[in-house]
Amino acid sequence: MKTRIFSIGLVLLTTFAASQPSFAQPTYGQPYQRFIDTLITNKVWEKSLKNYSTNKSQPSGTAKSTSTTPDSAPVVRNTAVTPEQVKRAVQFKSTGTRLMLDGYVDEILRSTAQDRAEDKERLIGLLDKFEARATALGYPNDLAFAFITFIAVNSAVYADKPLLSNDQIVELRNTMAVELTRRGTLDGMTDQQKQRTYEFLSMDAGLLQFFWGKAKAEKNAEELKTCKIVAKQRLEIFGIEP
Repeated sequence: MKTRIFSIGLVLLTTFAASQPSFAQPTYGQPYQRFIDTLITNKVWEKSLKNYSTNKSQPSGTAKSTSTTPDSAPVVRNTAVTPEQVKRAVQFKSTGTRLMLDGYVDEILRSTAQDRAEDKERLIGLLDKFEARATALGYPNDLAFAFITFIAVNSAVYADKPLLSNDQIVELRNTMAVELTRRGTLDGMTDQQKQRTYEFLSMDAGLLQFFWGKAKAEKNAEELKTCKIVAKQRLEIFGIEP
């Protein structure tokens, strides 16, 4: 793999915001944009992180009270959900093909004809690695897992701290998945829409983690700064204050 791929960090920084209007396109980003808009409206991640923090401080097996929903959030339709409901809400049946690969290469990386094959190879490797990890942890094709991983990577890069452990990611995924299900955040999204969103989050987080790791290994202060700016952008898109 040539070193050109590393310079894409700067491309990501400048093109991601510019590509936002294209998310209105139903074949590319509408599911992703809808997912973002709903999360921002509901503050789902905020609730999930609070639940995660509270659960960590509770003795094992004890019940905890649930705080009232913020005024800005819609009324939660169900206060309890079953594991099967959660699975149906956040997981999807894969098409067996990469739905977002070409779109990411063309619209986010804006690869030239000469570099397209190389960029696709890198992204396929990142997707394969992410899916192997998710499957090993018991969460294949799981949008909640992809979202929490995306937030965890961007938060770690911005704060220059170690990535969360697998156990921490799983715990956060579980609280996030319950919140998404209770609030109906993903209601109406098809399997293909969930898959597109999942792939986008996975590739984007994977690339940033790759750039960050390489910059740290090479002690490249300029690229580390760029990675931090990119991470800040990503978090702010979700309404998260870094």
